Amino acid sequence: MNRPALLAAGWLSLALTPFAAHAQPEATATPAPEAAPDPRARAAYEAGVDHFKAKRYAEAIGEFTRAQRMDPSPVLLFNIARAFEDWARESGEWGKYADAIKYYRLYLEAAPNAPDAKAVSDGLPALERLAAQAKQSREVELAVTSTPEGATVKVDGRAVGETPLKVQLSPGKHFVTVERAGFARHSAEVALEDEAVRHAVTLVPVAAPPPPATAAAPNTAGWVVLGVGGALLVGSAITGGLALGKSAELDDIDDGNTRASRAEYDALQEDGRTLAYLTDGLLLGGVAGVVAGSVMLLTGDDDAPAPSPAGDGAGATRR
Repeated sequence: MNRPALLAAGWLSLALTPFAAHAQPEATATPAPEAAPDPRARAAYEAGVDHFKAKRYAEAIGEFTRAQRMDPSPVLLFNIARAFEDWARESGEWGKYADAIKYYRLYLEAAPNAPDAKAVSDGLPALERLAAQAKQSREVELAVTSTPEGATVKVDGRAVGETPLKVQLSPGKHFVTVERAGFARHSAEVALEDEAVRHAVTLVPVAAPPPPATAAAPNTAGWVVLGVGGALLVGSAITGGLALGKSAELDDIDDGNTRASRAEYDALQEDGRTLAYLTDGLLLGGVAGVVAGSVMLLTGDDDAPAPSPAGDGAGATRR
């Protein structure tokens, strides 16, 4: 279908019925007598037609765009739009539909009185519905990397693999968690729209937790020393009482209240002296034992190490 209103610009469009899924372009074009297009632009246009016929849409769009820059024409805008439309119908990509709609609107702005302007305008709502359907069903790639690698990635609470990884997700906001043993967990909300998103995370190491406190073993040595000291003090009290008794007997003899021979007197005196010396020794030893045992109990000192609660001593493994 030739477009007479556009011939003055020196071009013919692909002569496609807008939004027809399987229409084929016409390869012929009649130059306008008033103003022939730039030869380089014409060559780009013809190359674009060839690419379009072969369904090489990216190349066709590139050539039509190059021709448009060199010799602008509304028809080239139409051709770009039609290439995007067919490409979108084959790929189902929402972005291609959006580009097709964009260029059809540019075409209508540039050529509002074109013979096919009404057909193009009437066809836009249907194309917009297709674009909306594609947008709802499309997925966007999320690439997650971490330093160090090998971290577990969870998306919205569901584990999806280990870094580095790529996952296809629906558009919108997703809660992404990256975690690895020995490092602080990294969580973030990632918004996915039209383009692939790369989410790079540097994990921060955390200090190892302190080992669990071991239960202190009873300080038996402290109690033993304290007990011995106490026993010595008791012993010193007993011997001290006996020594005082001997001293009282000697006092009675000296006062004349009791009669005793010289040998008995000397024996009582020797026994009292011995008991006094013994009392002094027991008293000093008892005081030292009580002090030492108390210190050992207060400081927790003990000859034997406390056993590990994990099981068999220092070689046990803590979990």
